[in-house]
Amino acid sequence: MKISSFFSRQGGPWRGMELAAKLMVVNILVLVTSLPVITIGASVTAAYDVLMNDPEDTHQVTRRYFVAFRAHWKQASIAFIAFVATTAVLVFAVVSLRTSVAQYVPLLLLAVTLLTAQVYFPLLAVVQQDPKQNLIASLYIVLKRTIRPILALCLWGGLSLFPVFFPKLFFLWAVLGLGIGLYCSASIMARVFQGLDLLPNKDSAHDFVTSHH
Repeated sequence: MKISSFFSRQGGPWRGMELAAKLMVVNILVLVTSLPVITIGASVTAAYDVLMNDPEDTHQVTRRYFVAFRAHWKQASIAFIAFVATTAVLVFAVVSLRTSVAQYVPLLLLAVTLLTAQVYFPLLAVVQQDPKQNLIASLYIVLKRTIRPILALCLWGGLSLFPVFFPKLFFLWAVLGLGIGLYCSASIMARVFQGLDLLPNKDSAHDFVTSHH
């Protein structure tokens, strides 16, 4: 490999640095816009919008992020509150029930709720539909493509909880942790949506999937 091609914009090192820069921007934007807490759903949806559309530079990342945040903040915020409330009720039910057999039902419902939330927000970022349709579509995807939503949830959730288990690495997480988790989740969900013909721009989805794997 020639040195010139190694350091060109199409070379691996350059593309790696570009991706790291984008993930840092997304990470910071998500942290800042999630401070009111109820806007976490809108923040995550905006991040998925950015990562699945893969803008060319960091200036476009910021612009697209806030366009998506404004477009989805109401529906995403209401959905986030609904998912959190449902999760809290189911967790309380699991803790309250004393027999292991009786706990299976709320545990199953809790798993379905978390997986549906994992699908709901990236789906909202790529498909414009009302909340009921989005919820039904998310449940359908969870039932039809269960393994990949589980993988996406584990990666995204694990990296979100990273500072809890590794507090000394909090600064690293604050700079890149959420961005990497969302990137992995977006990559997995883009494959799911593409396989189900749910993406409005299949060429863009194909480019995202093939260029990052």
